This record gives sequence, C-alpha cells and structure tokens, in this order.
Amino acid sequence: MNRRNVLFAYIALALVVFGISWQLPSVNKIPLTRSSQGVTVRYLRSSVPLPAYQSEMAYLTEEKAFQKYASPAFKGTIVRIRDIEVDFNGEKEYYSIAKIRVDEPFTGDLAQGKQITVLLPRPIYLDTWVEGTEVISAFRIGMKGIFIPNILYDEDASWHENGETLYLSELADCSLGGGNYGVFLETHKGLLFNQNTYATLSPKCTLAQAELYVKACLNRYAQP
Repeated sequence: MNRRNVLFAYIALALVVFGISWQLPSVNKIPLTRSSQGVTVRYLRSSVPLPAYQSEMAYLTEEKAFQKYASPAFKGTIVRIRDIEVDFNGEKEYYSIAKIRVDEPFTGDLAQGKQITVLLPRPIYLDTWVEGTEVISAFRIGMKGIFIPNILYDEDASWHENGETLYLSELADCSLGGGNYGVFLETHKGLLFNQNTYATLSPKCTLAQAELYVKACLNRYAQP
C-alpha cells in the first residue's frame, strides 16, 4: 500500500471512530415520547461525584407501613440495576432503575416469572449517601428478597420540576420510593430490613421466616 492509500485509510478509520463516539451519548438515553422536550434521562456508565442527601421521610409504624405498602407484594430476584441521571432542563437528579423477577406473587396482579422495573430513590453504584435508604443501597444483581412497591405508575403519573414534566411510566412500572420501607433483602450478612418499623420480626430471621411474617401482616393490616 502506497503512502497516499495509507493516509486515506487513517482518515477513514478516524471518521469511523469519531462517528461512533459522537453517537454513544444518544445510545445511553432512555427514549421519552410523552414527557416534555426539556427532559432527558440517561443511563450512567461512569461515576459522577454527588453530594450527600438528607431524607425527611416520616416514620411509619408496622401497621401504617403495611397499609401503605400492601400491593403488589411478591418474593423476587434482582436481575438488573442501572443508575440514571434525570435532567430537567439543567436541574439534574440521580436515581436507579432495578429490574426484578417475580418468583412468587403474594398480592396484586403480577404473574410468576414476570419481570418488572422499579424506580429506586437513589443511585446504587454512584458514590453518595442518602439518608433513609440504607436497605435500598444494598441492592445488588442476583439478590433475593420480598418487595412491596408503594406506587404503581399509571399513564398520568408525572414529575414536575423546573418547568418540565416527566411521565414516570416511561421510566419504570412502579416505585420503591420509601427507601427502607417495603423491602426485606437477603444479603450475605443476613436479612436486611427496617428493624424500627418491622419491630416484631426478629433481626436474625431468614427470608422464609420474613415471608410468613409479611403474609400474616398483609392479612392483618392491609385495607381491602
């Protein structure tokens, strides 16, 4: 190959690399069709420095927790977690979307084997601390647990910020926005859950024992 052909080959390669790198940011974007044009949501591939956050989440008694977090309730397995950046025309927020497989439904209309997406109130892999989300922060792929989302998103569920509107059903099926509520997570250190609220459940219990506890409380407290 002569010098001129080598030069053309290098130029062609450079154009290909530039074209790929130019398109990569759009690959990470979550397509939004109903939300306002000033909103963008993208998956994060690398760490972003974040401040610590404080939560003002109200304390719930056992009874109130099971009345608020009642359906759907299921035992499942975490199969995917992706941190996201939500940009409201310059105002940025950071969360995570988990995909969870339903292994055994307790309440609600979820079928066994169905995979649902859940919006989490904090990023999982980014280096930050969010008060009131200690249970959620332990989420990892492959973990099993009992999950009781507090919000199922319908087509009208929306988030308004900085003059923009995000329709939440474009991100996930439901939310675990309570942080430490509605989750009993099996970890290598034992079962992780909100011991202050679910105080009648032994801190050393197994997931199987938590399942019996949750089913009994749902029958006792959940409103028809």
